[in-house]
Amino acid sequence: MILYVIVTGATPSIVRAGVSGVVALLAGLSSRTSDGWFLWLVPAAFMLSRSPAVVFDVSFQLSFAAVAGLLLLARPLTHALAVLPRWLGEPAAITTAASLSTAPVSMATFGQASLVAVPANIVGGFVLGPIMFLGMLSVFVGFVWPGLSAPLNVVAGLFTGFLLTVAAWFGHPSFAVYRWQGLSLGFLVAALLGAGLVGVALLAHRAGVSIGRYVQERRRRWRLVVVALALLAVALVAAPARPAAPTRPTLTVLSVGEGAAALLQEPHGPTVLIDAGPAPLAACLRRHGVRRIDLLVLSHGHADHTAGLSDVLGQIPIDQALVPQPVVPSAALNRVVAELRTARVPVHACTVRLSIPITDGRLAVVPTGQSGGTDNQDENDCALVVVVTLDGQSVLLPGDAEAEALEPLDLGPCAIVELPHHGSVGGLDDRLLAELAPRLALVSVGPNTFGHPTAAMLALMKAHRVPLLRTDRNGDVTLTAGPHGLTVAAARPP
Repeated sequence: MILYVIVTGATPSIVRAGVSGVVALLAGLSSRTSDGWFLWLVPAAFMLSRSPAVVFDVSFQLSFAAVAGLLLLARPLTHALAVLPRWLGEPAAITTAASLSTAPVSMATFGQASLVAVPANIVGGFVLGPIMFLGMLSVFVGFVWPGLSAPLNVVAGLFTGFLLTVAAWFGHPSFAVYRWQGLSLGFLVAALLGAGLVGVALLAHRAGVSIGRYVQERRRRWRLVVVALALLAVALVAAPARPAAPTRPTLTVLSVGEGAAALLQEPHGPTVLIDAGPAPLAACLRRHGVRRIDLLVLSHGHADHTAGLSDVLGQIPIDQALVPQPVVPSAALNRVVAELRTARVPVHACTVRLSIPITDGRLAVVPTGQSGGTDNQDENDCALVVVVTLDGQSVLLPGDAEAEALEPLDLGPCAIVELPHHGSVGGLDDRLLAELAPRLALVSVGPNTFGHPTAAMLALMKAHRVPLLRTDRNGDVTLTAGPHGLTVAAARPP
């Protein structure tokens, strides 16, 4: 058992299992009874005495939480599910106990918890034992007869492939994972009713009957109904209101780090997301009241403009997407397009200038006409440039396309300009800045090693007396069309 711990890497969860196993074996060899909580406490004391910081390791937390859940909940849940066949009831009870106890750790660490762990473990969990046995046997046999390891690995590989297929199948639906979105009505209802169900299971176990028989008594049944309604009322009262979309046409340049993302919202019109990276965006979009994205516009395929889609896909529906069409294929853009199509989002290549009417203005999507290439800036310049017009004022969102690609587009005056390429040196020059004649400049930027925004670009803004707002210092910058014209508000005013 000690050798097993060493061979498998001695991670906290493996060490816990190994120490528990050694203690249990010593108890058996000395004809002493073993206590579950003793087998839980001894590994914890051993590991914490060697390295107290291990308590912050998520594998340590998950492993000990799972065992605690088994000690507390496995027996009452098994008794409660006694109506099911033993081959189904016991795995369901054990998996449910472990899932419930590890969910708080998963939520605190990853902001999400699986909702399909129980059925996935029932369907695929039975192969874990054979996989571990065959794998360890292959390792030990390999020291004596390496040729025999190959067939053992093939059989273990078949089991592993089955397990991965089950995991992928159960993990594919959008409801497979619950992602923390702050206190919500659904969360409170699920938490309170779940706590009530666990309480009923414990009461049924205490009474020595199954849950079904426990609730069959009329008096208990009505009490449980009253308690459930009371819990539902508490959830309805305690749940905060969901964030609402703005009541006026609004363009928000989002603070997403060293990347770019902008959100156009209209009360009775489309919701448009312009670029999406690099930070995960789903929670940010929900805070702005986004329930659906009618149009996604990606300037180009680089991760600092697209990686935020990772958690949007599958959580917030996207009706359609616009992407550039470079002559030279872009691996980054092709990868993003494949992800969108896998998520069943219709993707269209934009090759001509598009003008989409919106309330109090329009949205123009302009391809630069650059052919692209293998150079990083070639991909930046072969892009889609967006101009949003609200209350007669134009706002330029050029992505990473720089002055050489922007000058032929005849963009005309723009009241507000987002600095190209996060304030890079070649983003604007005196001639293009004079043509655009902005009254305000924005820059989407975060901590970086590129020196963005560059000293030369800051000096250019100062020379032309253009005030500048930065998302790294000022947070989200919101432009709202109102009765008094276009107003600008920063989350952290300068």
